[in-house]
Amino acid sequence: SSARGGFAHVLGRGVTLPDDGEAGSADAGPSPADSDALGAPPASGPCDAGMVEIQGEGLHFCIDRAEYPGLDRAPATEVDLPHARQACAARGHALCTEAQWMRACRGASGWLFPYGPRREAGRCRVGDASAHPGPSGADPHCVTPEGVLDLVGNVAEWTEEGVVLGGSVRSKKSVSCAHRQDVPAQDKRPAVGFRCCAPPSSGGGDSGATDGG
Repeated sequence: SSARGGFAHVLGRGVTLPDDGEAGSADAGPSPADSDALGAPPASGPCDAGMVEIQGEGLHFCIDRAEYPGLDRAPATEVDLPHARQACAARGHALCTEAQWMRACRGASGWLFPYGPRREAGRCRVGDASAHPGPSGADPHCVTPEGVLDLVGNVAEWTEEGVVLGGSVRSKKSVSCAHRQDVPAQDKRPAVGFRCCAPPSSGGGDSGATDGG
């Protein structure tokens, strides 16, 4: 616990490493189509609380359903790549690879957007160059069929390879899963955050190369 306390100062913005998962539910009322995705994280199964199991394209892994540090909380931003990796490692997870992140965003059908093949205005928090990121999950309809929130918009997200994916609230309204930026590893940007991935605890299948475990 002492290591966690020391790392809290690195992330700044009042973000501390949680002692447990990011259990919780969104305050905004989801539509019936989204209600299952926005329910409480599972208490058992192959993934830790606050994570979603993803399979397909030779990958089998768990991914945070919300941006770090968790649902209904302000995303950690102004974090460089090494510290994003450290934050995930402190949870026993690893920063998502680009392949994992893309599989989670595009889904089994290879959609261009998390929710479908075509852009739908108002689904995700994008298109306002002067705005600040909101709490993770504040836009409950920006969700994949598997229940992963905010993969497009709100904050762009670091991946293990140093590529930043998904765009942020400040990106153009047309931003999609395909949006990617090469960002210097030491850069700390106000609309760039991250989420973590991990192998499924039940094993079986290709874990999708979560190098840090």
